[in-house]
Amino acid sequence: MKCLRYKTKFRGIPLQINNNVFIFVYTNNMSTTKSLLKCCLYFTSSSLAREVERIADEEFKITGIFPSHAFLVMLVYENPGIGPKELSDDLRLAPSTVTRLTDSLIKKGLVKKTSSGKLMKLNLTKKGAELYPVIKEAWNNLYTRLTEILGKKNSTELSDTLYKTGLKLKR
Repeated sequence: MKCLRYKTKFRGIPLQINNNVFIFVYTNNMSTTKSLLKCCLYFTSSSLAREVERIADEEFKITGIFPSHAFLVMLVYENPGIGPKELSDDLRLAPSTVTRLTDSLIKKGLVKKTSSGKLMKLNLTKKGAELYPVIKEAWNNLYTRLTEILGKKNSTELSDTLYKTGLKLKR
């Protein structure tokens, strides 16, 4: 089904695309609302994220940590002494979110932090380093599962498109 776009200037939120202004028109008509749900970037991207996260959570049960924590562990493993600012940039997360993730991993005994003046550095503990191969296995399982569902080409193209789109939308 094609996405409906209303090229008009009444009721709705304007979205400018290629110098044309498209308006989402609000209505109580359920079939139109259902059509809008299929065409709304906010709704479709959120729905996709929830489904992928559900599958990722299943695959990451073997690690005992969430997939979001696993990326941080991997970055610290591959970049010993990495700082929170660099993690924030790499993960495209707010510094406060990185602090929260880091604190959680410290409590689990996977990451340790050291300070050198004003600089804080993060390293894995022995327990964290031992978890790294299990995390890699979980990522490989997730990749395999998603490519079986979506197909390798579609999966790769979707990831690439989403990454590039995220960079364009970043403030």
